Amino acid sequence: MTNNDSTSGSGGGGRSIIYIIVAVIVLAIIYYAATTYMKDEKAPPPEPATPAEPAEPAPAEPAEPATPAEPAEPTPAEPATPAEPTEPAPAEPTTPAPAEPTTPAPAEPTMPAPAEPTTPAPAEPTTPAPSEPATPAPTEPAPAQ
Repeated sequence: MTNNDSTSGSGGGGRSIIYIIVAVIVLAIIYYAATTYMKDEKAPPPEPATPAEPAEPAPAEPAEPATPAEPAEPTPAEPATPAEPTEPAPAEPTTPAPAEPTTPAPAEPTMPAPAEPTTPAPAEPTTPAPSEPATPAPTEPAPAQ
């Protein structure tokens, strides 16, 4: 017996229909419980806003104008004294930090670019090239020895 076989004899898929009906009933119960729960608790009404106190009115007459501050007398600067040279700290041998193993990020699968259709090059007219014989024909008889 396979999963597609049905014992009800109604043609198959009998269990899936039952699962759908059960899911609808469960969702209906959850919806009913949620709406009932929300109706029982009423949010308290917001408190009425109290009017803000008015800001203090501006004075009718402006206050006395501020007097500008007198500039401070310049003081003569003392000549700078050179700083005493300090001995440089001995150089500590630097050891390279251990290299952390780095794993390369997984490469995204790349799609091959679509191949462009190639057209064959036009055939060039072929003219027989002047061919030279592989071995030259003797023009003179070889001298006798």
